[in-house]
Amino acid sequence: MNGDCVLTIEAGGTKCEALLMTVEGTALGFHAVYPDAASGAGGYGRGREASAALQAVKGALQAFNPEGTLHLVCSGFLLLGAIREGLRAGRILLWNVGEAESALAWAGVDEGLVALSGTGAFGYLRVKNRVWQADGLGPLLGDRGGSYQVGREGLRAVFRPGGAPTALREELVHFAGLSSVDHLKQEIVPLSVRILGDRTAVAHYAALVNRCARAGDPVAVAILEQAADDLSETIEYLVRQADVAGCALPMVGTGGMIRHSDIYWNRLVRQVTGFLPQVRPLRQDMPQVAGRALAGLREAIRNGACHVDAAASRERLLATLPPLLAEIRPQQETPSLRTTR
Repeated sequence: MNGDCVLTIEAGGTKCEALLMTVEGTALGFHAVYPDAASGAGGYGRGREASAALQAVKGALQAFNPEGTLHLVCSGFLLLGAIREGLRAGRILLWNVGEAESALAWAGVDEGLVALSGTGAFGYLRVKNRVWQADGLGPLLGDRGGSYQVGREGLRAVFRPGGAPTALREELVHFAGLSSVDHLKQEIVPLSVRILGDRTAVAHYAALVNRCARAGDPVAVAILEQAADDLSETIEYLVRQADVAGCALPMVGTGGMIRHSDIYWNRLVRQVTGFLPQVRPLRQDMPQVAGRALAGLREAIRNGACHVDAAASRERLLATLPPLLAEIRPQQETPSLRTTR
């Protein structure tokens, strides 16, 4: 294939995604890798490991490996020899864009708020070429409202002495590959080494908290609502710093926690509306890699390295990516939720 394309790598705490599209926005290939969620080996996030990026790229290029100009959108450390060796492109241009810019590009806006809740969490605001950002400090100092916090609080609820009955206990039994709640009590020390010390595993447990919350578990619902409240406080801080409480602004919600949890998102919107009445909530409903691809394409256009209409490319990607995802979804890996015994 000789046309110019965009290859994007989205490396997160719990997964790594790769997307190939033409510069006109036609989605050509997508692949997601979910590293072992409970191996005890993912302190910074298994999705950011080079092996995950390489596997995701190979999957995305399975149908097409472009030979023209390739715009590679990713973090600089992912530009590894192993990845470049597998590319046939005659010219490779690297574009490094952030998560906030990616969310705005997905929404097709240049200004507004970004509320991100993935493994970590942060708030971002761009107004009249000024930028404010808060949190994103990692799980020890911040990331208030992120999946790590949700997973951690879910695990704490399981082991809290005299805690309220919750379905989270049975979920942890299955997550850890154990046979019963009694077995869980016996394995608490080795389990804490394998799971609680692994940022990826703790963040993955947030998905199980969300599942229990959808089923009506009050403990799980309270955990999600508290996390949403925490992120809303970060957003409120930005609104007050920029003095824009009376403005009509879009708020793009992105990250796995926001994308997959209606309880979390609805609570966040309700809280933000309390101090920003004219907010326009926009919830990213497709993989984050799509936004990063569009943000990278924007940068290429701004720098004169690509000559297409950014808005038209965005509309085409939003139209062509969902059918591709529906077609290949059964072929994607699913997270391993078993510990290594």
